[in-house]
Amino acid sequence: MKTYNQFSEDLDTRKQELQQRQREKASDFVTQSRAKSQRQVQQQQDAIDAKRERENMKREIKNELRRGY
Repeated sequence: MKTYNQFSEDLDTRKQELQQRQREKASDFVTQSRAKSQRQVQQQQDAIDAKRERENMKREIKNELRRGY
């Protein structure tokens, strides 16, 4: 049978473990949120770059057609 001190120590240990798990989950959530945000920003930038590249290509083609190539 456990003594009161042993029982109290078990509760303290469990409380510390729970707090540690909560900190880890919060940290993981923040990390995942940042990664998701960065992916979204990168996708937006890629879309902008692709659109800019298409516009440049159109401009070049139009210029070549005007010159008669």
